[in-house]
Amino acid sequence: MSPIHEKLNDTHQFKIYGYKTYRNSIEDFVKIKKSFSNYLKEKLESFSGKSCDNFSLENYHKHTDELSVDHHQFIKATGRKVPHEKLNLNFINNIIEIANEDLESNFRIYKSNIEFRVVRLIRQIITSVTEIIGSHIFYLL
Repeated sequence: MSPIHEKLNDTHQFKIYGYKTYRNSIEDFVKIKKSFSNYLKEKLESFSGKSCDNFSLENYHKHTDELSVDHHQFIKATGRKVPHEKLNLNFINNIIEIANEDLESNFRIYKSNIEFRVVRLIRQIITSVTEIIGSHIFYLL
């Protein structure tokens, strides 16, 4: 197996910059975000034994503070892997399909593993989601 960029022509954006941005459905992004939010809320409530009202990813650390949950202990107990059955994966599947066509590859979700990282700023969340999705695409060889 050879690196992806080696089979691309010299003018391909991925070969030039080492990445390529693909457009995708905002509706599918909202669905994966909502399904992940529901999963994380469920895990926080189970871990803390308390109800978490008005949960949002953007306020994750506020919620852990309100629930008196130590983030590191929560992650240690819960793990970073999210069962793919818990997520609406249309967004990721679309990205994979677009990348497969553009890069003439056969990417897929490796061993059904989806992992997450929690960061404090909304901009970082969007960036991290993009990086997570991107890393899945390029780890899916």
